[in-house]
Amino acid sequence: MKKHWHKIPNIFHEFPNYNCFVCAPHHDYGFRLEFFHDTQENCVVSPLNQVKKDFNGFPGILHGGFQAMLLDEIMFWAVYQLEKKMTVSADLQVKYEKAVQTESSYLIKGRLLKSSTRIFKTEGTIEDESGNILCRAAGTYIIPRKEVFQQALGVSELPEKFLKLL
Repeated sequence: MKKHWHKIPNIFHEFPNYNCFVCAPHHDYGFRLEFFHDTQENCVVSPLNQVKKDFNGFPGILHGGFQAMLLDEIMFWAVYQLEKKMTVSADLQVKYEKAVQTESSYLIKGRLLKSSTRIFKTEGTIEDESGNILCRAAGTYIIPRKEVFQQALGVSELPEKFLKLL
């Protein structure tokens, strides 16, 4: 971890039925990522250490669906950290530029490009240890209405700290 990286607390520990494949620290098979605010670049970063070959698409290459999932997650955390808003994905466009090898380490970055009252434009990248971009994404995130969010989650109430983020 670098000096200018500040750990972002995982707000989902109290979330009903929390078991995210990307960020839940207790997920049996997931990535278990932690997120950091990079104050020099004003973005969110997450080291991705030694990607398991169990996540292969083609032999030795991280499946493109996992790459998209990782980018979607880092862009969510960028909006959360920089705007303190709970959002959901509305649009995700991924460009696969070079192979992301399994059994290697990477840095995932998410940036907030534009924000309005309820809509946020983001970009995300997966970079190798030399800083080369292997995969990139553009995303649009929206703040869901409370009722829609609760219905999608199958809960009648959300913890107060999440309501403040909508």
